[in-house]
Amino acid sequence: MLNTPEWAYGFYGYDQEEVGTFFADGIPVLFVAGSDSEYWPSAHAVAAAALAPNGASSVVPRAGHATNMERPHPFSKAVAEFFDSAS
Repeated sequence: MLNTPEWAYGFYGYDQEEVGTFFADGIPVLFVAGSDSEYWPSAHAVAAAALAPNGASSVVPRAGHATNMERPHPFSKAVAEFFDSAS
């Protein structure tokens, strides 16, 4: 998500001058997975969150890969709780 002259759609303020410092303190990130994903086990969310200093995970029951569309209310609740915990 680095902004370059050819790609202007990266993170705001993240360009070549900021490469070494932009993520120095990590970023709050939420990995959401559906318990019934057709593509990979939901355990990937927990494993990926464990690799991020400020990572969190949420596994939404009875949801597949498109968790936000299949179970919008539990998905939104997980995101809202994550935002509340990050503030």
